[in-house]
Amino acid sequence: MKNKKTDELNISINQDFPVEIIKLADKISKFSVIPFIGAGCSKAILDGNDWEGITNATAAELGLTDWSGLEPTDLAERFANKFGKAALYNLLEKKLTLRVFDDVRGCTHLAIMSLHFTTIY
Repeated sequence: MKNKKTDELNISINQDFPVEIIKLADKISKFSVIPFIGAGCSKAILDGNDWEGITNATAAELGLTDWSGLEPTDLAERFANKFGKAALYNLLEKKLTLRVFDDVRGCTHLAIMSLHFTTIY
C-alpha cells in the first residue's frame, strides 16, 4: 500500500528475519535491486553442461585426466592454443546451444521471463 505523504511502499516485515533479509526486502520494495539469477539455473535444460561440465569436456579434449590446480580459464586458453579459437567457440556453441526448448526443463527460464524485468543481461 502506498503512503500518500511519502509515496513509499509500506511493507509489514516479520522482525524475526535476519537483518540481511530485512535490508534486502527494503531495497526490493524501493526497486533498487538488480537480481542476478544464475548459478546453475540452466543446468537442467543444457543437459548438465554447466561450468563444471564444460570444463571437464575441455580437459578431456586436451587429454587431461587431472586438472587440479588449473583454473577453467587456463583450460580454455590451453584449448584455444592447441586447437584454435574457432574450435573453442565450436565446443562452447555445441554445449550451450538449445536445438529445442523444453518447457518442463526450462521452467526456471520461463519463470524469470514472467517476472517482466525490463532488462535481462
